[in-house]
Amino acid sequence: MTRKDVAVFLWRAAGSPAGSPASGLSDVPSGSYFEGAVNWLVAQGISTGTSPGHYSPNNSVTRKDVAVFLYRRGCGVAA
Repeated sequence: MTRKDVAVFLWRAAGSPAGSPASGLSDVPSGSYFEGAVNWLVAQGISTGTSPGHYSPNNSVTRKDVAVFLYRRGCGVAA
């Protein structure tokens, strides 16, 4: 699973909320199917990316990464 897949999964689980501001992450292409999801993750404080200005959408996620996303989302999963 990739970082963009996790972003889309969490975003859809939240009801695909619209209206989040652009994340400003250079590797999240405008108009991509995961753009809204990443924008939402950043706006919610669930992710800040992998380094300044980068989300690394094609990188694989570890169980630890997913646990951190869920914890930050408020699902009660210990990081």
